[in-house]
Amino acid sequence: RREISNAEDPRPVRLNGALYVVFVRYLARQHKRVVLARLEEPYREVQLRYANSTSSEGNWLPFEHAGRLYVSYTLCPHRVLAVDVATGVCTTAYETHRPGCLNVYGKRERGSAPGFELGKGTALGLGHFKSNYGLYTHFFFLRSTRPPFPILRASREFRLAPTPIDDNVIGPAKQAARASCVRAAGGNRSLASRCKLPTACAG
Repeated sequence: RREISNAEDPRPVRLNGALYVVFVRYLARQHKRVVLARLEEPYREVQLRYANSTSSEGNWLPFEHAGRLYVSYTLCPHRVLAVDVATGVCTTAYETHRPGCLNVYGKRERGSAPGFELGKGTALGLGHFKSNYGLYTHFFFLRSTRPPFPILRASREFRLAPTPIDDNVIGPAKQAARASCVRAAGGNRSLASRCKLPTACAG
């Protein structure tokens, strides 16, 4: 049995018959790196390195095509990196831009899950927005499975089901979350009375 220490946000991917996982590892507060690990013999880990990366990285979405590993580095624009599994070196392979996508402060499209292939050359993935108060909304996106892997369209934003209150989220965030929950209750007072703040997701 083997354990991977200090690993968060795992995203599995199968490459040439072997199972891998891409995850983030915190080096310090608000300072994280992306790591690729092979989960079958021979087990190994390698830090993913990209020349244009920031001081803290995350939300990379892995997928396989024609026996090669790629990651969606950003969704707007959709920048796809080719990954050298042996060295961890990542290079820009493709970049496409979906009209109307959002990449501004407080409203930046981020990756949540690479999803799964639907057939007919498309895959369904999940993305999210993180507000200035640390609250999350999500959206589905449809991606082509053929190079240059453009994101074809995205759904409207939605909130996941509420969960118990997170005491670390207070003030305007709490008010916004409760208001969102009340709207989701559709005016049902019984449901609205049970509205609770969603626990902050990793991002």
